[in-house]
This record gives sequence, structure tokens and C-alpha cells, in this order.
Amino acid sequence: TEQQELLDAFAKLASEMNQLLLGFENSTFVKRLKAASRKQMDFAVELNELDGFGVTPDEAETAQQRKTLADRQVAESEELSTLQQDMMAYAARQPSPHYELVLEEMQNDDPAIRVRYIGSTVQKNDVGQATIDSEFWADTLDRYAEQLVPPPPSAHGPPAEGVIDLPNLTPEIVLEVLRVINREIELREETRELHQTVPLAERDENGNPKPRKQGEKEEPEWFADYNKRAAGLSKTQQELAATSRNLVEQIKKLPRADHPKILGQIAKLTEAAKIMDEVEDLLDKPDTSPTTVAAIQHAIETLLAAGRLPNAPMIAKVPPSSTPALMLMGLGDGGSKVSIEKRAPNQAIGKTGRKLPAEFRAGLDVYLNKLEGR
Repeated sequence: TEQQELLDAFAKLASEMNQLLLGFENSTFVKRLKAASRKQMDFAVELNELDGFGVTPDEAETAQQRKTLADRQVAESEELSTLQQDMMAYAARQPSPHYELVLEEMQNDDPAIRVRYIGSTVQKNDVGQATIDSEFWADTLDRYAEQLVPPPPSAHGPPAEGVIDLPNLTPEIVLEVLRVINREIELREETRELHQTVPLAERDENGNPKPRKQGEKEEPEWFADYNKRAAGLSKTQQELAATSRNLVEQIKKLPRADHPKILGQIAKLTEAAKIMDEVEDLLDKPDTSPTTVAAIQHAIETLLAAGRLPNAPMIAKVPPSSTPALMLMGLGDGGSKVSIEKRAPNQAIGKTGRKLPAEFRAGLDVYLNKLEGR
């Protein structure tokens, strides 16, 4: 049947699709915040398993473990700082009350500094406080992500099971779109990495290399390499824009291509291609500043609209195969993995059960023995 043929076609490409979707954790701002939230929760879990009760901060047995955990929080702090800078540049390009609200909270809360401070707390062996702080930031970052997504219009609730009757994109088209998104994410990171090669003394107010003046001595070696790499990135963006437009033409040839859902996907790809043209021109200047990174992010957000993921585990059946595959891309990147389903420090809040934790039993035995001796 037609549905079985579709499932078989997807099965053949499932491996590469899943591999690409794994990388989309670093795609939209919603997913990046959700991922940061999950990492803080994972950190709290590891802290809860760290046996540092009664251990002095400089004792070698756990000192290395604490240092490793502290270093991870330093790295997470840098990721959060980059994320906040990207959001500021994106909000300047695409003003939105949702982004303004979250950015105002982030500027007041300063998550990057506070997460870095958790590392210092761990180094002092104050594991209980560090666990509380990690859980707090897991919830806060998750809330930031939720606030970025406006609630869906009430008039367009989910259809009843078995009623969905929507046209399909072919698995080949879906896979090609995933490849474009994945390469665009890589392009964003490569642009940011190239921007960091510009010496601070050589930057203009936007962070790009200062223009060379007539009669000025020869260009430094780094400048030639910078221009060459920027030209390569510009060419990559040109190719991705051409691929997006080619996908639009392929979709237009599909049956039921005039369906509103399919027309919406065509409009999304067309808009993304136009943004890519802008990025191509910026990189060709060359310009690798946050302005360009924000434009690339705009293309990513346009291609992959983030689905709203609830905190509670979803209880739902697999969407029917008639659901457009492109429509599922924002939901198929491990939503259950980025939702907060449980809290780690049960022992810290007195929920380990009737059995006393091991580190307390020895001390209690001594106390009871002395009490009975009296």
C-alpha cells in the first residue's frame, strides 16, 4: 500500500536521519536552552552520587572528581555566555517580545556567572549547595526555553486520532532538508570560530578586521588566511541556498503541492534561501561578526521551527504516517531527552526511603553505642 511504501522508504534513510537529528540539539535557541537545562540536571545527578560527606576539601580521594566537575561547569558557563550573545544579536535582527523578556531575565540573573560559581562551590566540597544551585538553573534554563515559544493558538488544537489527512513529503526531500539544516549549524560555528582569529587590536567596532588604508604596510599573514576562509564560507552558503531553492522546485512537483501545509513548507524554504543570500554577501565582505551569526541563526530557525516540548512526559501515540515528515522535524530530535522528568537529589531532600544512607550509619552506631554505655 501507499502508506507501507512510505514507511519502507523512511526505514531505508532512518539511520542517517537519526544521526542528523542528534546534532540538532545545537540548532534553535529553544533546543540550546533545553540542552543546557538537561546538562545542569545531569550535573546534579552526578553531584548526588559524589560521596564527599565528612571529607575535607583538599583530600585527594575526591579532589580530582570535584575538579573535573568544576571544570565542566566552567565550560558550560562559556556555552551559556555564547548563547546569550547569540540571542542578543538575533533579537536585534528579529525583535520579539518573547526574546526581550528572556534576555532581560538573563541579564538580571546572569546564568553564565552563576553556573561558573557552582564550580567554585563544588571545589569547596559544598556539594549540597551546588546540587541545589544546579537544579535551580536546570529549571530556570528550561523556563527560558518555554518562554521563547508563544502558546499555540487555541483555535488550532491537535486533531483527533485518525482524522489527520495531510500530504506527504518524500523521505528523500526530508533527508535533504535535514542535511541543509545540519550544514547551516556547522556554518554558524565555523563563522564564530573564524571571527575569533581576528586579533583584538585589529578589530573595528563590530569586531571585524579594520579596513586597510592606502600606503599601509603589507597585510599581516592572518588577514590573508581570514579572507580566504571567509570566501570559502561564503561559497558554502551559496551552495546551501541553491540546494534550498532546488528543494522548493522538487516539492512543487509533488501531488497535492497546492495544499496549505505544503505551501507553508515551500514558503519556509524560500524565505531561508533569501536569508542565505544575505549571509553569503556578509561573508563575502568579509563580515564574521555577531550580525552574520545572527543571520545564519535566522536561517536555521526558519528551516527548523522548534516544537513546544512540555516538562511532563508526553503520553501520545506515534503520529500517523500521513503527517507531513517536514512538519515532524522540530519534534523528532529527542524531545523526551530534553524534558525534565525527574529530580536528582532525593537524599538531600529526605526521600531515600527508610534505609539510612551509608555515610550516616557509622556515626549513628557510635552515638547509640555511647548512649547505651551510659
